[in-house]
Amino acid sequence: MQLRNTFFFLLAIISVGVIVECAEYTPDPRYDNTASLIGNKIYYFGGTNNKAAYNDFFFWDLENAFKSNSTAFELEQSLDDSIPSMYNPTYVVGGENNSTIFLFGGWVGESNFILSQTIYKINVKPGNTTWSLSNHVEDNDIWPDARSSAAAVIDNQGRIYIWGGRMNVDRRMYVYDTINDVWSNPSNSTVSRFNYTATLLGDGRILYIGGSNYSTLKPIDLTQILIYDTESHQWSYETATSNSNKLPFRDGHTAVLSPDGRTIIIYGGLNIDSKTALLLLDTKSFNFSYPRVNAGPNPVPAFHTGTLYKNYMIVSFGLRNGRASSDVNILDISNSSDYKWLAGPGYSPSDSSPNNPPSNPNTGFNVTNESNNTNTSTYSTKETSEKNPSKGTIIGITLGVFASLFILGGLAIVWYRRRRNLPTLPIFDQGHFSEMQEIPMSNYHEKDHEEVKNDASQNSNRIVTDILL
Repeated sequence: MQLRNTFFFLLAIISVGVIVECAEYTPDPRYDNTASLIGNKIYYFGGTNNKAAYNDFFFWDLENAFKSNSTAFELEQSLDDSIPSMYNPTYVVGGENNSTIFLFGGWVGESNFILSQTIYKINVKPGNTTWSLSNHVEDNDIWPDARSSAAAVIDNQGRIYIWGGRMNVDRRMYVYDTINDVWSNPSNSTVSRFNYTATLLGDGRILYIGGSNYSTLKPIDLTQILIYDTESHQWSYETATSNSNKLPFRDGHTAVLSPDGRTIIIYGGLNIDSKTALLLLDTKSFNFSYPRVNAGPNPVPAFHTGTLYKNYMIVSFGLRNGRASSDVNILDISNSSDYKWLAGPGYSPSDSSPNNPPSNPNTGFNVTNESNNTNTSTYSTKETSEKNPSKGTIIGITLGVFASLFILGGLAIVWYRRRRNLPTLPIFDQGHFSEMQEIPMSNYHEKDHEEVKNDASQNSNRIVTDILL
């Protein structure tokens, strides 16, 4: 009897272990999270669904994704979950081998949020990811005030440039030396913005595009580009031109510098429709233009993340129609005269007819239908993870099977040897045997998510008085 109980106990442990190992990580819908490219992986951290903040740290292996057409996220188990929940921080990637994520500011806490004045550092090493922090030094008046809704860049000398944002913000440019852990304040601007984008060019200039004026809370004319020169520490303005009569304001958008080092790709934002969602800025002529592109995500996200990976822009999470989202979109920018949104697993053409365009020859993803302005290029991570087992899933199943066979074989040998040495047992009355009790299996409970009910127009101001009360 003891042997049988031991057998079922070990079998239950193996089964649970295989289930846990094989379960894909499905992140909650969110916005205002971070997305950092390290090697071939995008690491995501934090964010909010407007009810609570997150501290989960997970990644998407892009090299495998582009081979298998999969958005199977994996949780980085080695990071200590004592790192606080956080959303809307300023963040960049730097450090040794560009494997450290630096975060500053943002809202920290589970529900009673406070603005952070701490620098958090996540040192990414597969299987041994750690985090640390640098606190405000009281006698250092250069240390910037806590803030949110700011953007930052890092140069090749490991210097982070932080400017603007919301809440207790001045007009200083703050520079953080990541090597020596010190701040400096080389220059001040005449205005301050928030919810803008910051893009570092190869010549050392930082271009600040869009956003809203911190003093008036009014959106900034997109053609009014603020420029900071990291060499001379001088501020300047450039008034851009446009092929369109009127460019819509941008707030909560993203921007990446294309591989040509000249074109800034701007995407999304509050109150932006799908026809004007994608915009290009030529940094030589300072001219805005709308590229040729097939039908893209609809609704268009805001407060999402935009990450450049080779010749692709990865758009993740964000607010869509005022609701937090877990969708991922991929834009192929390899052909500058013809951009392509790539579709996920939900779009699988069977032929190359006009209604079923051929798949992209360079990836496992398919090109979306240009004539159909639907949500074909937006897909949920949950759907993908069910269709495409990840490396972790395969390893988990394999180890589970071998472990099961090993233990079963060992138990069989022990049982056989004991049976040979046992004397003849008397026949027991059936009433002496107790019925084995079934062990109930615990169910995984998926957290319910309430809909985010932010009005998009109110979000454009990003006033957070409701959080402060």
